[in-house]
Amino acid sequence: MAQQESTLRVGVDSKPMVDGARKGQKALDGLGGKAKTLGTTFNRLNDKTNLLRKAFVGLAAIGIGKIFTDAVRAAANFETKMSEISTLVDTAVFKMNELEAAIQRQAAAFGSTAVQQGAAAYQIISAGAGTAADAINLMTASNKLAVGGVTDVATAADGLTSLLNAYGLAAGEATNVSDALFIGMRAGKTTIGELSSSLGKVAPLAAQAGVGVDELVASVAALTKGGISTREAVTGVRAIMAAVVKPTKEASDMAKELGIEFNSAALETQGLGGFMEELVAKTGGNTDMMAQLFGGVEALIPALALAGQAGADMSSIMADMSTKGGATQDAFDKMSNTFNFQAASLRANLMNVMIELGQVITAILTPAIKFLNENFEAITRFVTVAAAGFTALLIPAM
Repeated sequence: MAQQESTLRVGVDSKPMVDGARKGQKALDGLGGKAKTLGTTFNRLNDKTNLLRKAFVGLAAIGIGKIFTDAVRAAANFETKMSEISTLVDTAVFKMNELEAAIQRQAAAFGSTAVQQGAAAYQIISAGAGTAADAINLMTASNKLAVGGVTDVATAADGLTSLLNAYGLAAGEATNVSDALFIGMRAGKTTIGELSSSLGKVAPLAAQAGVGVDELVASVAALTKGGISTREAVTGVRAIMAAVVKPTKEASDMAKELGIEFNSAALETQGLGGFMEELVAKTGGNTDMMAQLFGGVEALIPALALAGQAGADMSSIMADMSTKGGATQDAFDKMSNTFNFQAASLRANLMNVMIELGQVITAILTPAIKFLNENFEAITRFVTVAAAGFTALLIPAM
């Protein structure tokens, strides 16, 4: 019987794994330096105070085991999140390394996770932030709004970017917009989360009609103070503006009869508050006349409210808007001094350390796994042939 001989050659390019190992060693060296610095800091703290032992006792209540588990999971997800962000930009000009470092810093500074911060950054860049610096500035404003307003950073970022884009405002105006939202929240029966997730539905029309951010927020807040939900208030304000921007024939006839300008030009010139005050003065608050001007109940109900107590509340809120500067910072300062915030900040710091450790591991494993995937078929054939050879040796010659 003719003997057959098979030869399988498998070439292994070890360069990717060697490069990965070198990257891993470099990252480990960096962690070692940070660990040394951290140790020196702890020693100084221990020398100066007796609080270190008590602090570590308190850590047990935070749940270090869960912190490490969450941090390892976040380390695996962080690379994916940064890769998602990179798909939105030209990495040749957009400073991704700068953004990645800022994301981890903000996670620690604002008691969040790097993955959550990455999600907010993705949203901000999707909304049009053209540079890493703009994205970072918007992230800072969004984080302070989120912490002070007790919402998540992605919701805060959505609200800020929606208003900035609708009004064509630069990233540097984010704090002013954030301060307006806080004034509205304090005055009305609403939250930062509700305002952030709702105002984008009316902001483009408001900007087109010449109604500013402060007045838009004040009108919605005033309506919520009277018991209307935030979502209904936003829908109502939008309906009012739509009725004015594109009036019906009946509304135009009534306006002519009353001797008033019922159009977007008048709204822009007088502002929403002044426009509603003139309507009240000319109609005497008559419901039938207001109904002819605004048509359906979607616009009529909020219009009647603004013609009454909500109008007075709106005027009061607008007065508060004149001193809104620092409202976001004040709220953030109060919330950041709580135990929950400080504990969250500690968790974020620990997660950042674990992300760096995870990057060490993946720098070594990723090239190796990639090699296995790319050569899986050849390796499988080799194993199959080798198994057949061993089997042949074990079976006695027949």
